[in-house]
Order: sequence, then structure tokens, then C-alpha cells
Amino acid sequence: MKRDGLSGALKHSALRLWELFYLKRELLEFSGDMHKEQWYIEGRDPQAHTPLVDVEIRRATRDDLPRFSRILSKKRLRKFEEWFDKGYDAFVALSAGEIVYYQWLAFRDFYHPWIEMEFKIGENEVYPVDVYAVPGYRMKNLHLAVDSMLFRYCRDRNRYRLVATASPDKFRLFQLMYKRGGLGTVHPVRSITYLRIMGFKKHRIRELTPC
Repeated sequence: MKRDGLSGALKHSALRLWELFYLKRELLEFSGDMHKEQWYIEGRDPQAHTPLVDVEIRRATRDDLPRFSRILSKKRLRKFEEWFDKGYDAFVALSAGEIVYYQWLAFRDFYHPWIEMEFKIGENEVYPVDVYAVPGYRMKNLHLAVDSMLFRYCRDRNRYRLVATASPDKFRLFQLMYKRGGLGTVHPVRSITYLRIMGFKKHRIRELTPC
């Protein structure tokens, strides 16, 4: 076991060293339009989903930062403070007063640190920027329950077009998840490749035709 642990640590160190010289990351940007959903056309709410655990779901405020601090590093907590200052919105699920799930939405331009790229958010668009469920509360329908609330929240603010990103291997999972939540028109719109070679950075962006 010790030998395996040492081998794993060496491989991890070698990978991090290699990434200083060469790094490649790929994302799919995808979009969904509430205007095309039957529930939106008929003036109804999207389907409501019930969590499989007893939680309170609501929009978060800056007063919730101490609750966030119980599950975040200090660095991440500073980022959340910055997002509140920028006017981003967070929705949370709480169990016994503790945050067990959160999802952040950006209604203005958002910088994606993983690919070092800024996304321009249109006046009718919304961009989910971060989502997390603590262990023990995953696969409990929390994401679906929060999404149905988010769709109503965005619709009421005339933000009917969702734009988000995912790694290519996880896009189908996101597509299925949003379809179950009531946004069935999700499709990829751009392929984004981020390259960093010897300190030089480049983005390759390819427009995709919806199927």
C-alpha cells in the first residue's frame, strides 16, 4: 500500500510538472431556451420535483456566508463574497440550518478560471457558474428541485435562455438532468479548447450546428 501511495504521489507530481509546459482543456458550451418549452408557452410553471430528504430550499443572501464557511475553504469563501458583490444569485438547500447544496447563477459577464476565459452574458441569458452537494446529500433530487425553482426565478426576470459549460464526456448527463428538470431543448452551441504551451495561452472555439 505504501508503495502504491508513493507511486501515485510521483505520478501526480509528474503530471503537475508536465502541465507547467503543456495543458489542454476542453469544454462544450450548451444552451437551453425556455421559450420553446410547453410549460412556458402555456404560462405554467415547470414541473416541481420533491427532494428525497427533508430540506429547506431558498435563495441565499450574504447573511448565509457563515453557513457557507462550514463547507468551504477560506479562498473559496472569498470568491463567494465577490460573487455576492457582483450581483450573482445563489440558491441553497439547508438541512437543520446547514447548507448541504448550493448552485450559483451569473446574470452578468463571468470569468471561467478553469479555461481562463470570460463569457459575455446577454440581457436575456443566465449562466450557472457553480454547483455542489455535500456527500450524503447527492442523488437526493436536490438539483432537480432547485432547478425547477431557478427556472421560475429566471423566467420572472425575463432571463429565459440558459447558457452553461460542461466537459464533453459529461454533457449528456447535464442534458438529461436539465430535461428532467423541465428544460428539454438543451443543445451544444460551441466547442472550446484551451491550450497553454510554455506559458503561451490560446483558445480554439468552434461553432456547432444544433442537431
